[in-house]
Amino acid sequence: MELKEQYEDILLLGKELSLYILETLLKEEKKAYEINDIEKVRSIRNDFIPKFEKFYFEFSLELPEEFSKEEIEKTEEIVYKLIEEYNLDEELLWDRVRKRLEIFNESASNAVKTMFEIQLKELEKNLNILLSKEKEFLVIQRDLERELVDCIQADEEMIVFEKLSEHGKKLDDIDKKIIKLEEKIQEIKYNIQSEWPYEIYGLIKKEDLYDKVKDFNKN
Repeated sequence: MELKEQYEDILLLGKELSLYILETLLKEEKKAYEINDIEKVRSIRNDFIPKFEKFYFEFSLELPEEFSKEEIEKTEEIVYKLIEEYNLDEELLWDRVRKRLEIFNESASNAVKTMFEIQLKELEKNLNILLSKEKEFLVIQRDLERELVDCIQADEEMIVFEKLSEHGKKLDDIDKKIIKLEEKIQEIKYNIQSEWPYEIYGLIKKEDLYDKVKDFNKN
C-alpha cells in the first residue's frame, strides 16, 4: 500500500470514528434531556462534543502535498488509541466507511444540509421582520414618553402611563422573540459550518429519510 493511500485510509477511519461517536453523543444527550439529567447534558455539550468535533475537523483535512511516514503513524496511533479507549469495533467502522462511500450521491446528508439552509433563510427573514417591528415600537415608545412628560392633568398622565406600560410589555415580547430567533440562527449556522451535524446522515438514503419523516408526521 502506498503511503498516500495508507494516509487516506486512516483519515477515513478517523473521520468515521468521529462521526460515529458524535452521533452516539447526540442520542445520549437526547436521552439525558428527556429525563432532565441537566448535568449530563451539560457535560456532553461542553466536554465530549467539542472533543470529537475537533477530531472530526482534523481527520477531514485534505492531505498535504508532502508528508512523512511518521505523520501517518502518529495519526494511526491517535485513531487506534480512540478505538481502544471507547471499545469500538474497527470492522463496524470500516463497514460504515464503505457504505458512506457507496451511497454518497444518494445519501441524506446533502438533503439535511439543504434543509438547514432553508431553515436559516426563513429564520433570518423572520428576524428582519421582528427587528423592523421593534424599531416601529421604539418610535411609538419615545412618542408616548414625550407625551407623558407634557401631561398636565393627573388623569391624562394616568392614561398615557397605562398606554406606555402596555406598549412596554409588547416590546418586551418582541425582544424575547428576537433573542430566541438569534439563538436558533446561531444553532443552524453552527450545524452548517461544522458539517458533521448533517454528515451523520450520510449512511441513509434520501428516500429512507423522507419515509421516516412521513411516518413521523402520520403519528
